[in-house]
Parts: sequence; structure tokens; C-alpha cells
Amino acid sequence: MVLLVVVTVGAITAGCGGQSAEGVVKADKSSAGNAVGLKVGQTLEITLEGNPSTGYEWTVAAPTGTTLEEVGKPEFKAQSTLTGAPGTYLFRFKAKAKGEEELKFQYKRSWETTPQDETVTFKVSVK
Repeated sequence: MVLLVVVTVGAITAGCGGQSAEGVVKADKSSAGNAVGLKVGQTLEITLEGNPSTGYEWTVAAPTGTTLEEVGKPEFKAQSTLTGAPGTYLFRFKAKAKGEEELKFQYKRSWETTPQDETVTFKVSVK
């Protein structure tokens, strides 16, 4: 009986809370500089390749305005289980209101600023 309740509750909650493919818009470095279109309520997922073992990490350089809201903390997924492996950073933003916003990311070491620091900008339009 308990097992039946657990399975039933699991099945009910599995259909809740996840976003459909329509609710998520994905972007990466190749789409930087181009306009990214969203509708209010959609989530923007931005992936950027990096390697935190070198001391470099991607951060949001410019604070977001009122159009987008960052969801959670950035995530890093390594390409392998090897120590020091490169991987992908994932940033999520929820479209809260209509408007346009510029998201700027920097790939740098937190303790230094050099000409080699990389900057990537996404122009986001929410309708």
C-alpha cells in the first residue's frame, strides 16, 4: 500500500514543475551579439565553455535590469571526471516583463584584470 502511494505521488509530481521545450530558449557563445527573443514567463539558458581549474570563470558582468531575473546560481558541468577538466557553465534567466536588456558576461580571474579577459554580450528582447 505504501509503495502504491509513493509511486502515485511520484507520478503526479513528475508532471508538475518542469518546463516544456517551448518554455526554454537556449543560447551559447555563437549567438552572442545577435538578438535573442523571449516571451514573458520563458527561461533563457546560456551556456559558455570554460575551465575553472585555471582560475578563470564566467560571471555576469553587468547587473540585470527589470526585464530578466537570474534564476539560481550558475552551474558548472565538467566534460569528464578528470581533475581540471574543462566544461560548460550554465546560467538561467526568467523573462519577467516586456522590454530589452543586455546581458554581459566576463571570463576572468577574480583577482586580476588583463587584456586577455573575454567579454560576451547577449541582447535579449522580451515580448
